[in-house]
Amino acid sequence: MIVASADQPTRRTGRPSFVALAERVLAERGEQDRTVHLGEQWCSITPPGTRIRRQGWKLHLSATVTHSERVLERAVRVLAEHRAAFKFAVSRTVLRDLNGPRCTRSGAGKFITVYPEDDAQLRVLAQRLDRATAGLCGPRILSDRPYRAGSLVHCRYGCFLANPTLSADGDYRDMLLTPDGGTVEDRRDPWFTVPSWTTWPFPESRKALVGKKSDSAGVLLGDRFLAVEAIRHANKGGVYRAVDTETGETVVVKQARAHVGDDGAGGDVRDIQRHEAAMLRRFEPLGVTPRFVAEFSQDGDDFLAQQLIEGQSLRRWLAGSDGPGLAWQRLVTVAKDLMALLAKVHADGLVLGDLTPGNVVVRPDGGLTLIDMELAAEQGATMSASGTPGYAPHEQFAGMPRTTAADRYALGSVLVFLATGAEPVHSGQMAERIAQRKRWLDLVCSEHAVLSRLRPLVDGLQDADPDRRWTLTRAGRFLDALPVRREAVARSPRSGDIPEVDTVVSDGLDHLISAMRPGNSHLWSTVDSRQDVCAVSCGAAGGLGTVVAAAEATGDAEVREAVRTGSAWLLEKMRAEPLTAPGLLQGRAGAVMVLHRAGVVLDDAGLADEALGWAHRLPTRWPNLDLASGIAGAGLAMCALTVASGDPGLLGRIEAVAEHLAHEARLDDHGLTWAPSAAFAARSQGGSAYGLAHGTAGIGAFLLSAAATLGRGDLLELAGIAGRAMASTAVQDGSGVRWPEHTGTTARAADSWAAGTAGIGSFLVRLWRATGEHTWLELAERAALSVWQRRWVPTPSSAHGLAGGGEFLLDLHEATGERRYQLWAERIGQIISSHAYQRDGRWLVPGAGWRRDDFSHGTGAAGTLGFLVRLRHGIGAPWSPPSGRPLTAGARACERTSFV
Repeated sequence: MIVASADQPTRRTGRPSFVALAERVLAERGEQDRTVHLGEQWCSITPPGTRIRRQGWKLHLSATVTHSERVLERAVRVLAEHRAAFKFAVSRTVLRDLNGPRCTRSGAGKFITVYPEDDAQLRVLAQRLDRATAGLCGPRILSDRPYRAGSLVHCRYGCFLANPTLSADGDYRDMLLTPDGGTVEDRRDPWFTVPSWTTWPFPESRKALVGKKSDSAGVLLGDRFLAVEAIRHANKGGVYRAVDTETGETVVVKQARAHVGDDGAGGDVRDIQRHEAAMLRRFEPLGVTPRFVAEFSQDGDDFLAQQLIEGQSLRRWLAGSDGPGLAWQRLVTVAKDLMALLAKVHADGLVLGDLTPGNVVVRPDGGLTLIDMELAAEQGATMSASGTPGYAPHEQFAGMPRTTAADRYALGSVLVFLATGAEPVHSGQMAERIAQRKRWLDLVCSEHAVLSRLRPLVDGLQDADPDRRWTLTRAGRFLDALPVRREAVARSPRSGDIPEVDTVVSDGLDHLISAMRPGNSHLWSTVDSRQDVCAVSCGAAGGLGTVVAAAEATGDAEVREAVRTGSAWLLEKMRAEPLTAPGLLQGRAGAVMVLHRAGVVLDDAGLADEALGWAHRLPTRWPNLDLASGIAGAGLAMCALTVASGDPGLLGRIEAVAEHLAHEARLDDHGLTWAPSAAFAARSQGGSAYGLAHGTAGIGAFLLSAAATLGRGDLLELAGIAGRAMASTAVQDGSGVRWPEHTGTTARAADSWAAGTAGIGSFLVRLWRATGEHTWLELAERAALSVWQRRWVPTPSSAHGLAGGGEFLLDLHEATGERRYQLWAERIGQIISSHAYQRDGRWLVPGAGWRRDDFSHGTGAAGTLGFLVRLRHGIGAPWSPPSGRPLTAGARACERTSFV
C-alpha cells in the first residue's frame, strides 16, 4: 500500500485523476512503498530512503491536456523502475493553467518534475523519458533547455529542496550554493541559463528555436521580418515590432507558441491566431483594422505579421488626458466614432466579441482603429465561451452564438470607462455583478454629471435581455437629443441599496477574524507564498494590525482575543525565524510595531518589551534604502517605538540610519533622490521612485520623524529638500497635481498610497506640520484634489486603491481640521461599500483585481478594513502616524544647520 505523508492522509475516494492514475501504475508494478504528499496543485511521490539533493540538474516534462494521461503513465513507469523522486500537477485543471496563455513564463508548462539522485541517473532518465514520450505533444518550457529538439523532456540546474532565504526586497528566494561556499539566487527566468560552475550535462544537440540572427541587429523571422523590438512578452508568445525586409514597412509580428493554451481537444493559441489572421483578411475591405501582411511558421510556432498602427490604446490615451474621464462634448464625439465603427462592422455581418479600451487605438490624427481580432466572428457563429470580464455579457460567457447585442453591451462598459476612467467590476456570479454594478452606478450618478446624463444609454445598451438592448440607431438618436434636453437630475442611491460603512466594518472584521488559521504556516491564506509570512504588506502583521486597531477602538472581548491569538502566532513565527529584514511593509519593522501595539492594547508588558527587543535587532544598514523594504522603514519604526515606549535606547540606532541615508542622498537634475532597490530599478530602467513605499517621499517621512526624535534640524532641512524635489517634478492635473512614476519618465503614476499621489501627499502634510511652510500644504491639497477627482477609478485596496487615498484624506483632515477632507474620506468609504458583496450573510469587500480570497494589507481586505476602522473610530494601524504629525508628539527640532 502506498504510504501517505502524515499531514496528507491518502484517501481512495475523491482522488484527483492524475494522482489516481499514478497510484494505479505504481500498484501494477508492485511499487507500493512510496510516500505521497498531496497538495492543492502538486503531488510528490518519493521512494523510501531516497536522498534528495539540495540542488543540481533536474528534469521537467511538459504535456498537452490531450496527451497528459499518456505522458504521466509512461513517465511513472520509467521513474518507478529507477526509483526516482518526482512530482506532477494533480489534475487537468492545474495543467490547463500551467499551459495557459497567462501563466508566468518562468513556470509555464512544467507538468512533471524529476529529481535525479545524481547526474548519472539524470542522463539515463532523460534518455528513457524522451523515448517513452516520443510522439506525444507538449509546450516548450522557456526556463529550461530541451533534451533534444522537439522533446517533451527539458532540463535546468536549480534547487531540489526549497530553502527560502529572505532577500533584501523582503521576499523569500531559493538560493544555490556556490563552490566557494557562497550563495546566488536560483532565478527562474523565462530563458535558459547555466550557473558559471557547471556545464550542460548532455551532448550539444539543440539549435536556436525562435529565429536566426541577421547580419544587422535583430532576429530574422520567417526569412523576411527583422524583429527589432519586443513590444510585450507572454507565455502564449511575444509581440514584436519588425521591419518587413521585402517592403521596408514597419509591422507588428505576433507569435503563437505551440501547445500553449491547449483546450483539451487538440486546439491551442495557434488556432486562435489563425482565426485572427482570417478575421483581419475578412475585415480588410472595411478599413477599420490593421492590414494583414503575412502568416508563417517557424520551429513549430505560428507567426502573424500585420500593419503597425501608430497611436495609443483608448485606455492609455484616457490616462494621459486631464482628469479621470472625458468632458461631455469630447465623450459624445468619441462615442459616436465608436458607434460608427460598430455600425460598419455589424452592417457587414461581423461582430467584434472583445470591444474594450485596450482594443481600440487612437491614431495621431484622432481616428480610431480596432485591434486584436481574436474573438471576432461572423454574426451567429458559435465560439468558445470567452471574453474580457466586465465588457463581455453573460450570454457570451455561456457560449451562445455571437450577436451584435454582445458588442452593444461592451460599448456600454466602454462609455462608462470614458466618463469615469473606471474599469467595470468583474467578480462573482452574474446576478451579483448586475446588483453591484447598479449600486455603483447609482452612487456615481448621484454626483457625476456626465455619467448621470449618459446613464439611460448605458442601461439601454446593457439590458440583461439581449433582445431589449438598444440598437446603435436608438443610441445615436439619444446622444443627438441630449444637448437640447434639460440636465439630468442626479439622485442619491436608494436607502438600503448600499450597505452602511459600519456594517462593512463589522462584517469584515468578523470575516477576517474567522479566517485566521493559527495552526497553519500562514495566519491568513495568501496570494503570494514567496512573501514574508510575518510582514505587513502580504503577511500576518497587516491583518493583525487592523485587528489591533479595532480592539483599541472598541474594546470588544472577541476582537481582543483575536489580537492575543494572532500575536502569539506572529511572535512564535518570528522566534523560529529570527530574520532582520528591516522594511516597514515588506520586512520585520512593521511586524515589530504591530506586536508592540498589541502588547499595549492587551496590557501585556512582556509582549511589548519583546517587541522592543526585536527593534534593537533591526539593521541600520541594508542594500535597500526605502520605506517598504529598506532601512528607512526600520528607522521609522524605531522612531515610533521610542515615542510609544519612552525608551531612549533606540536613539543611537535611529541616528545611524539617518546618517547613512544622508550619506546616500543624491542631488541632481531630478532633485533629491536615493538609489532604488534592485527590484524597483529593474522595473524602472534604473530610475528612482518618488512614491512613499519605494521612493523619496517614504525616506523623507522617516527623516521628518528622525528630525523630531533626535532634535536635528539638518535632517529636517534634508526632508525639505526632498519636498522641493516633489514640488519641482509635480505635473499639472487640472486643478490638481500628480507625479511621474519615476525619474527619467513622463508617464504619470497612479494616485496610490504606495507609489503615487496619495502617499506623496501624506509626506507633504507631515512636512507642512514640521516646517510650517504653507507651500507644502498647498501642494498636498492639490494632490488631494487629484485623488478626489479619481475616486471612481481604483479598486478598494490600500496600497494601490481607494483605501490608501482615504488614508491620505484623513491625514489631511486631522492636520488641518478642514471638514471637506473628512467628508471626502467618508465618501471614499461609501464607494468602497458600493463594491461590497455578500457571503454567508456578511457584506465583504474584494481586493485588488476584485479578488475575494486576499486577506493581505497591501492588496486585500485587511488594508481596506484598516482604513474603514480609522474612518469610523479615528484609530489607524500601528504604522499610521496620528493626525499627520511627525511620529514624536511634542518633540522639537533644534536650530537648522546646512545640508551639504
